[in-house]
Amino acid sequence: MKKFSTAVSEKTGIPIEVISDTPKLELTGRKSLYIENHKGIKVLTDTSVAVRTAGFLIYAEGINITIKEIDKEHIKVNGVFTSLRFEKQE
Repeated sequence: MKKFSTAVSEKTGIPIEVISDTPKLELTGRKSLYIENHKGIKVLTDTSVAVRTAGFLIYAEGINITIKEIDKEHIKVNGVFTSLRFEKQE
C-alpha cells in the first residue's frame, strides 16, 4: 500500500517533497549540491559533508567542500564532488 503523501502527490500533481519530509536533491555538474528538507549536518570537513534527512544520510565527498547557504529548509554545498552516496539511518 502506498504512503498517504505519495498517493496525494500522484493524484494532485503536487511534488512529494512539498507535502512530506522527502528530501529533494539537485546536483549541478560536480560543483554544487542543493538539498531541501534536511535535518541538519552530521559531518563537515574540507573533503566531505554528511547531511541528515528523513531516514538516511547523504554523504558527499570531494575537494574544497564548503557550505554556501543553510537554513532550516535547505542547504547548498559547494566544492568539486568526487562521490555521492546514501546511507540508511536506524
